[in-house]
Amino acid sequence: MKECNEGKGERVKGWTWTDRYQVYTMHCMKYEQHKARLLEEKAVLMEELSRLGIRVSGDNWEATEASQSDVGEDLGENKAEESEMADQIEMFEERTAEERALNVRYLEVITALSRLDGGSYGYCEAGGERHEIEEERLLANPAAATCVGHMERQN
Repeated sequence: MKECNEGKGERVKGWTWTDRYQVYTMHCMKYEQHKARLLEEKAVLMEELSRLGIRVSGDNWEATEASQSDVGEDLGENKAEESEMADQIEMFEERTAEERALNVRYLEVITALSRLDGGSYGYCEAGGERHEIEEERLLANPAAATCVGHMERQN
């Protein structure tokens, strides 16, 4: 299994085959755990994005006007009062902001899944040196692309 073979369980002086197998098995379990969490989050994000808008191209979404069920009143009247129009505009702006935030996260999850398939998942992409992202960080945010140190420098 290519995904589980990325430099884990390599030969270390004094390690037995059992030691290497245990490291390999642990790596595979973590890989599968992270992949499952990312796929679950992707499904939730797609559901939320579908509720807020439509897919316009590839992995990009665009907010749509609120439906009747979202507002709880008839939006189809030709002679809507000014306050109803203002409410509709405000709700659309809120939907757009929420859609944008969800789309950013969706793209982070898609990118993380791509890194998983490509063998670069779990390695920090910042700073020029390739090093592992802390397991605690990946557990907290499985789509993380940087280690804690680089994350703190970016903020």
